[in-house]
Amino acid sequence: MKNLVILIVLVVSSINLVAQKQTVNGKLNSWFFWLNTAKVSERIDFTNELHLRQARFLDSKRLSIIRPALNYHVNETVIFSAGYSFIRNWPGDNFAASLPANEHNIWPQVTLNHKAGQFLFSHRFREEIRWTQDVVSNGSEVFTDGYSQVNRFRYRLTITSPTVQIDNFKVALTLFNEVWISQADGFRPVDLNRNWFYVGLDFPLSQSATFHLGLLDQFDKIAPGLFFQQPVLQFMVSSRLGDFRKNKDLNLID
Repeated sequence: MKNLVILIVLVVSSINLVAQKQTVNGKLNSWFFWLNTAKVSERIDFTNELHLRQARFLDSKRLSIIRPALNYHVNETVIFSAGYSFIRNWPGDNFAASLPANEHNIWPQVTLNHKAGQFLFSHRFREEIRWTQDVVSNGSEVFTDGYSQVNRFRYRLTITSPTVQIDNFKVALTLFNEVWISQADGFRPVDLNRNWFYVGLDFPLSQSATFHLGLLDQFDKIAPGLFFQQPVLQFMVSSRLGDFRKNKDLNLID
């Protein structure tokens, strides 16, 4: 696993270095994100994500996502998840389609967590089975016409520091890098699709809610030899909205 992570980081770094002279820089976007969790049992919880991304900070809509998921915690290290995403894309400055278009995807996922000293490391592996709406032109008008089925693999490495007390508030630091890989038939990886690098601060508001503020660098491959890079300011709240366990004091996770 360690060698795989090192290889991915080296590959992404080399791609960024090669592509610097062929990169178009976009304007700042804003991203508002709410993650809520409901505990069903000691090992099972339900999550839902609501996303709204704005182009040119707050100028116009760029993206919205609804993403429910069911998660099974084998133990403190391994989590299996299955989820669905509904995504609405609006035209933007990153070579997006000229009409709003939808995407539906389902995704199995495995998350592996471990600690090194006081730092928490999380490895997230997600396979997206996607149906993306086609935007076509007949020369006189642009319209949507059916869906195409494509697949994509995502790997995210997240590092979170321990929470520290500063004056009257608590804060933790989170870093992550996520690699998105386009796939051909048979889930064969073919090319880098996207890379995310994120730096953010986590502010616990209560035992059940945390506010996250961070900066995301998004790097997309648009076409051979053409790349698009864009900064995104992210505002996120994560919360626990319910606990439906019959015996909340019983802990079965070792």
